[in-house]
Amino acid sequence: RLARTSNGAISFMESGKRRGFPDWKTFSTLSGPNSSNTQEIFSEQALTNIDDSFIGSFAYGPPMLLEGSVISSSSTAGVYVFIDDEKRLLSSASYPAWGGSIDYNLAASQLNQITTGVSAPILVKSTSDDAYIVNNAKKHLTPQSDFAKWGVAISDFEAVTDDLLD
Repeated sequence: RLARTSNGAISFMESGKRRGFPDWKTFSTLSGPNSSNTQEIFSEQALTNIDDSFIGSFAYGPPMLLEGSVISSSSTAGVYVFIDDEKRLLSSASYPAWGGSIDYNLAASQLNQITTGVSAPILVKSTSDDAYIVNNAKKHLTPQSDFAKWGVAISDFEAVTDDLLD
């Protein structure tokens, strides 16, 4: 299901579409073991060289991106964070919380292939309800005993995968 063209571009073939990796770093990161080190997500050994005209017959799907990446397009408005295969709009307040820099500058056609989700969170919680404030691309564990002082509850925090918090 991994295809490489003559120019070295790598795509993940899924549901009749080709999902390109924007760079080698993304492919190699996704080729490593998952967060629990139990399996590889992709393997370089699984790459198959595919004829350019054959792979060109497949429509493009959304690009393969790293979870938690900040994405934009120079030809469209908006900056997003990539969470759970969705792009989530970053506000001017949340953009610095997610690092304040763009990880991927995509073509508008690539950005439009990604499903739009709800706005990006600043208050996030793990699957075990550990609560964090995301600021300057760092997570800060937040004691639930402080919630009352701030006027927030655990339900105000958006649940994200533990992989995103690593």
